[in-house]
Amino acid sequence: MKGRNSPQVKVMRARIVLAAHEHPEWSNQQIAAHVGCTDRAVRKWRRRWNESKSLEDLPRPGAPKRFSP
Repeated sequence: MKGRNSPQVKVMRARIVLAAHEHPEWSNQQIAAHVGCTDRAVRKWRRRWNESKSLEDLPRPGAPKRFSP
């Protein structure tokens, strides 16, 4: 699925992290309204940034690919 790796998704994640840094007093709902996403996404990416300092997706589960691209 390319949607999760597209540049605009990473921009949204960066905007979440930057808004949280610039406005530590804002709630997740306020950041979500500012960025234009859900508060669930804000919670996820604030937590992930605090844990790993990364805007990348975690590895996906499943069997390795059988065919090369």
